[in-house]
Amino acid sequence: DGTDLDAGTLRVTADEFQEAHRSADPEFLATIRRIRDNIAEFQSSLLPANVTVSRQRTGGAGEGG
Repeated sequence: DGTDLDAGTLRVTADEFQEAHRSADPEFLATIRRIRDNIAEFQSSLLPANVTVSRQRTGGAGEGG
């Protein structure tokens, strides 16, 4: 559609994100959590037994931190 999208036009503030989360249907959020858990379990099953994965929660999607 010719829309010019970049990090500046897609950026959501922390307040906007929190408000969206507060207004989301609890059943929808529970479904998203189940999906997340299923994906994590499946992906973990693909790793060799001697691999450890650590998580860092910095930045947002596509951002370094």
